[in-house]
Amino acid sequence: MAEVAPKFVPKAIVKLVADIDKNLGFQPTLTRVGDRRIRITIDHPSQPRVFCTVDYKFTGNRWEWANSKLVVDGNRIAIMESPQAFYRLFHDPDSLGMKAADLSILDKLAPIEPDSTLALHTRGLAEFIQAKVRRIDPNTQIDVKVYRGNAALLVTMARAHILWVIDPKHGGIALRLFALDGWDFTIRFKDLSKLAEMFGFLAESHGVDPSLITRETTAPPTQFTSAPQSVSNAVRTRKQTVIRT
Repeated sequence: MAEVAPKFVPKAIVKLVADIDKNLGFQPTLTRVGDRRIRITIDHPSQPRVFCTVDYKFTGNRWEWANSKLVVDGNRIAIMESPQAFYRLFHDPDSLGMKAADLSILDKLAPIEPDSTLALHTRGLAEFIQAKVRRIDPNTQIDVKVYRGNAALLVTMARAHILWVIDPKHGGIALRLFALDGWDFTIRFKDLSKLAEMFGFLAESHGVDPSLITRETTAPPTQFTSAPQSVSNAVRTRKQTVIRT
């Protein structure tokens, strides 16, 4: 492999190199690994725990992303979901690429009348969530609140905050916050089809066998969902989703 002379660097790679330099404070190494392939290697003494490569290939009319590889503490993990997540991971490998959770949304929750129509909207979801989380942390607190005119279910665990909002006018149930140990995992579990994965992640994080929690997990039963949707068994989500542009 030979280093690439600056004058021969494609514009797409120049842009990525500039972004890496801006966010990490150094320029990565560029090497040609084939007639139509260039590799960007992110490896620096300032962060010996992280090693990353990004390959671009020439498709005939332009240079496009081809492959990425990320190694943390000598272990290969899945690519990050965005450059920003990778930069967070590089600066703090223990962050798993996550951003710090913003818990200010909890200050926007208001009390709710226990017998109100809004409170009734949460009944099915509350029973479903309670059956899962209490097996993970028996001291879990579940509160019914109001968030911007809609019923909300706040789950407070020893290490986690989870906020569900029920809005029947706009699609039923929505996950608005999933914070664990101060990190924001909300985007990972917004899809209801990832409920088993979410509960498996919670269980594993609290030292509980995930299979005991995720077996036969389905979509929460409420009047705003159709027939329950079966989902797959939990997977180890600490293998996070290297930089892709």
